[in-house]
Amino acid sequence: MPENVVTNMHPEPPSSICTTGPMTYIINGALLSLVRYQFSVVENIVQPQLHKYLWKNDEKDTGIVIEPVYKWNPRNIQQRPAVILKRGPWKFHRMSIGDRQHGGVQETGYTEFSQQVLVIGSHIFFCVGRTGLEAEEIGLEVAMNMMGFSELIRQQLSLARFQLDSTGNVHRIIECQDHFAVPVTVTYGMQLNWEVVRQAPLWMRTLADIKLMEE
Repeated sequence: MPENVVTNMHPEPPSSICTTGPMTYIINGALLSLVRYQFSVVENIVQPQLHKYLWKNDEKDTGIVIEPVYKWNPRNIQQRPAVILKRGPWKFHRMSIGDRQHGGVQETGYTEFSQQVLVIGSHIFFCVGRTGLEAEEIGLEVAMNMMGFSELIRQQLSLARFQLDSTGNVHRIIECQDHFAVPVTVTYGMQLNWEVVRQAPLWMRTLADIKLMEE
């Protein structure tokens, strides 16, 4: 066997989202980190004309601004491109009557019933450039990254599905007239489960009247 062949493989540790759950701000932060990492290494950027736009943690030295929408200030963008992330609405869909899981009944005495719903969510990346062409190029870079790694993103975020949904038309930004933007939308789905639990088991709430029989 060749010496460079690895024979002892260990699986990757489970994502922390398995413990915390797919909360809105956690998915928001995860997607933001993915785009920042994409633009922080030249080798990660496919289009050569975008290589000069490297993201750095220092907002004064970064070549591209990558922020959530609630932190973005149009006055600070200056002449730099940007990727602004905004969360879309979460829609909850019923999967069964009363949202109940119609399976086997637990016999612990504590569980009243188990429920589940299907959640469909979305995020929008507003890819901002100083020209319409530059906005299109940044939008394509983000879109191809989201589509190319969609399955890995789905697995790491413990989602039922994750996909690139659309890239919108280029438009001028009202807040800063000398910049253009292309929206890139991703959608995802997940199943939320929960249990309604009694404060005490059934047998502790049952009155028992015990009578002793006389001999």
